Amino acid sequence: MSQGCTVSVEEIQSWWEVPAIAHFCSLFRTAFNLPDFEIEELEKALSEQDLDFLGDLIACLLQGCYQRTDITPRAFSSYLDDIISYRWELEEGKPNPLREGPFEDLPPRTQVQLLHRLCDYRLDAADVFDLLKGLDADSLRVEPLGQGGDGALYWYFYGTRMYKEESVKRKAQRISESAELTLPERKRRGRPPKKKKLDDSPLSDVESEVSEVTEETEVKEENTENGLDHLRPSAGRKRGAWSLVCDTEGQWVSLAESIKDKTSPQDRHLYRVISQNFLPEISSMIEHKVRHRRDTAVISLHYSTT
Repeated sequence: MSQGCTVSVEEIQSWWEVPAIAHFCSLFRTAFNLPDFEIEELEKALSEQDLDFLGDLIACLLQGCYQRTDITPRAFSSYLDDIISYRWELEEGKPNPLREGPFEDLPPRTQVQLLHRLCDYRLDAADVFDLLKGLDADSLRVEPLGQGGDGALYWYFYGTRMYKEESVKRKAQRISESAELTLPERKRRGRPPKKKKLDDSPLSDVESEVSEVTEETEVKEENTENGLDHLRPSAGRKRGAWSLVCDTEGQWVSLAESIKDKTSPQDRHLYRVISQNFLPEISSMIEHKVRHRRDTAVISLHYSTT
């Protein structure tokens, strides 16, 4: 257990890496053999320090990073120490938090930062090219869903949630600024090389439409040049405060109503996106989410009693 450093779910929801991690695991669950979980389960595990849940996630990511199946939730520490020492400390030049103690003793905020970087490192593994070669590069475009007239950015990951990133004091950045993920080159085995820094965006497939349909098309040759990178904060980009603004149908409706009569082009665009693409579907999406949780709970209960 993290040494008395438990935090509330509300605080965890202000950490942008958490939805980024959850979406990464959802997007690549099948390809990378990652655990199946809802973002609420990840938040709860971090808040309550459920080390079984967190250990399983870490082990699965490390199995992919090292291409080994013998890394388990009970025996991952040496591999985590190794990759953080090499990638985080040596390559990125950041202080190694694991020198202060094992993962389970770190503050939850630091645990989240390490988990997010492990997702990044997973994309450098030798098997990624083959596992993702059928994925349409356009489906991995990362950009905000919209921007408010006050400069705040709105990020939609998947499911029923939308997050708001408050504006910071800088020159206005238009929502047309985006960064694209492309399929990677084949890489040699062993520790992955250091990645080039890209423009700041959360690690996620931020979708511009509710439907999460990906066309499986042949990826053009030029899309293999830069590698499939996570988008992470660059040194020169200060990130604004994050908050969860929509999760229920009522919150989506309330947000739409709050910007309905605003006149700025950004607010009008955001209103159109929400009212046309989300409000007609959000109710059924929430119902689907509730059914999925119920079915998962029934299955878990069945296995726990047999």
